[in-house]
Amino acid sequence: RCQEPVTPTADSAQGLVLQCRSNRIPTSSSRFMPEAFWMASECPEDWLTRESSTEEAAFIEGNCTRGSSSLPPVSDRDTGVVYVNEYCAVCNGVTNIAPWSYRLSCSSELSTLIEDNSSLTLTQELIQEYCTPTTFEPPAGLPEGAPARECSPHISSCLPQDELAALNTTDLLNQERYNELVQNCIQGPFNLVSLFGGLPYRNQYCAMCNGIHPAALNCYRQYT
Repeated sequence: RCQEPVTPTADSAQGLVLQCRSNRIPTSSSRFMPEAFWMASECPEDWLTRESSTEEAAFIEGNCTRGSSSLPPVSDRDTGVVYVNEYCAVCNGVTNIAPWSYRLSCSSELSTLIEDNSSLTLTQELIQEYCTPTTFEPPAGLPEGAPARECSPHISSCLPQDELAALNTTDLLNQERYNELVQNCIQGPFNLVSLFGGLPYRNQYCAMCNGIHPAALNCYRQYT
């Protein structure tokens, strides 16, 4: 059995279920490996039933669960717990939040412009033209001893059944077997595995439902 050094998949103090989420902005084309952090990404089970406005509550829960890519994660200023976005914080009763900032990657053309013109003012227009946001970064000034907790980025979802069938990697592609793989991928043990040291999968079932034969897998080790 492979082991992840620290796997805080549940925050027992607050009853939160945490997931390892990348801090890469989905629209980023950066080739650098992103970092990842444990984040709360679900509303409480009784969220819809205890809210007076069911329509609004459903809207909030939907935006929390889907994890809108345009919204940054937020940190609880009191505890340091990270939520996927502000909607997840709201439905968990957290209002004192600090949004994460954007890290920008700027082209060499901007550096050349600045070098050639020392009086050049770095305006919002220049940033938008020459820079691209690549990752979300944790805020400063959180309580001592409560930083965002890092984890290993990993694949924790499955290919659609038709795409997996097209890979022809297994003869067990009936609907029942596929559903079983998906459930074990999402809810099974957190047990990082990888193929030749590549990006890890949450467990062997996540690898299998992405077309990887289990015999080819190894325990994941992060090389630096």
